[in-house]
Amino acid sequence: MLQITKMLSAACCLLAACSVYAMTWDEPWHEEVVRTADSLALAQILQNDGEQVRAKLVKQLAGASVPAEFVISEFSLLRLTSMTAGHEPRFGLREGGTYYLFLKQGKKAGAWALPTPTTGYAVLDKDEVTAT
Repeated sequence: MLQITKMLSAACCLLAACSVYAMTWDEPWHEEVVRTADSLALAQILQNDGEQVRAKLVKQLAGASVPAEFVISEFSLLRLTSMTAGHEPRFGLREGGTYYLFLKQGKKAGAWALPTPTTGYAVLDKDEVTAT
């Protein structure tokens, strides 16, 4: 019994010493994503460094006009519930990919925003749409 207790104590110490990066947020309902969007656009992702995305407009579908090339650098509905220091939310859009985007005009001039890192877009791949 004493041996098991020592092993469990050692395992707990090892786990506590490991670095853990975690972040959670409240996902908005799809209705809120659509209702709060300023624009719906089909765009191709030109560049994504995780912190901002540069995209080329393929087709304007609804709402406010989006420039021929634009930058997404913000999240409009991101409500963080936990975050590890040094681990910021990142854009997961694939370079070269084509997406339907629910965009909101950003707080910075000329910038656009997606609702969260995992909402507000749907992938268009070989004429099939995969929504988030």
